[in-house]
Amino acid sequence: MHRLRAQLRRRSGRRSLGTAFLTAFGALWLILEPAGLFLPDTFKWGWPGYIGLVAAGAVIAAYRVRPRDKISRALPPTDVTVAIQVGDVLAQSGNIVVGATDTFDTQFDDEVISRASVQGQLLEKVFAGDRGAFDGLIESTLPAGVGTHDPDKSFGKRTRYPVGTVAVVRNGSSRYFLPAFTRMSKALPAHVESTIEELELALASVWRTINEAGQREPVHAPIIGSHLARLGVSRTLLTQLIILTFIAATLKGGPPSLTVWITPSDRDVVDMVVLDEWLRGLCAA
Repeated sequence: MHRLRAQLRRRSGRRSLGTAFLTAFGALWLILEPAGLFLPDTFKWGWPGYIGLVAAGAVIAAYRVRPRDKISRALPPTDVTVAIQVGDVLAQSGNIVVGATDTFDTQFDDEVISRASVQGQLLEKVFAGDRGAFDGLIESTLPAGVGTHDPDKSFGKRTRYPVGTVAVVRNGSSRYFLPAFTRMSKALPAHVESTIEELELALASVWRTINEAGQREPVHAPIIGSHLARLGVSRTLLTQLIILTFIAATLKGGPPSLTVWITPSDRDVVDMVVLDEWLRGLCAA
């Protein structure tokens, strides 16, 4: 009930509920009204019957717009599936996208990288906190001759890579694609900055890399840029951007599916009603 109330506080939720109620009420009326014409003694409605019809429509409408933890659509004419789901992106297998900075810093000291971030959780959960091994895998896949030394950076790694550079880290059967989409500050306290244009560049680059090295396995991504990147864009819009750039990059061949994962703490922030309607229209176009 808490999630339903939170959903109905949004205009999109109230609009969806109203539409669902009118649809359900109209369908019930269309079915039962002719029955009253042919069986007048059986269907003597009166006010109790009308109120019951309204109540039934309300119940059906509430069920249809209930908060969902997953929506999924197939994208015609391809066999690509796009989904949005509540859960832990790092609990998945296949090709997993994890946002990174242009310096690919990994240290928790001085709060350079947040332990609560997806990258921080990747280091702690998947690599058991072994920062040396994690750094070694990142460095081994970064392109040579692309990075530039930043003598003014006073902490962490001092080699900067262009936004859109992607490191590919393997662990077991999964590949973790780390696109640089933010610029790390030069001095402490550490903070990052980015723009929508830089995020779009990084997304296009990571989809291209996955198309080349992802072995056509399912792709999983968090809502990149939603917390510390200072983009000033809602998580709903970021989800749409991630999906649109993925579709643009994979229409001519690529992974069979993309799932954008929403953390349980963000489930009341992301407007699943809007995303469901948008995804339905996108996949019907």
